[in-house]
Amino acid sequence: MTASETFRLARFAAVGLVNTSLDIGLFWMLTTLVGIPILIANTGSYSAGAINSFVLNKYWTFGDIQQRDPMGRQFIRFLLFNLMGLAVSSLMIWLIVHIIPSLLAKVIATAGTLLWNYLISKSLVYHHG
Repeated sequence: MTASETFRLARFAAVGLVNTSLDIGLFWMLTTLVGIPILIANTGSYSAGAINSFVLNKYWTFGDIQQRDPMGRQFIRFLLFNLMGLAVSSLMIWLIVHIIPSLLAKVIATAGTLLWNYLISKSLVYHHG
């Protein structure tokens, strides 16, 4: 791995921490304070983190990559792959929430989608051609 790739991965991780904090914090607020059902709260919180992720990763993490695709096309790809990530996250939560607290299930599901999101973002969303 080159130095620039290591730096890019570090930026991706930093953006991920912000997104994860937003996602998990909002999930907690929606389920605990507002009383929204778990899977609906997961959809809302995951979506908020995903939108934040798109903007920060486009301009900061992968901003040095020459991007030929228009932003709308990138966003459509990003949305499609994040819908898959949301499905995986929701499935993981649904499978384990019966045996562990919902917030812990959310944290585990978030960790489970990390590698997927990085690989998809790098190779199919913000790629150079």
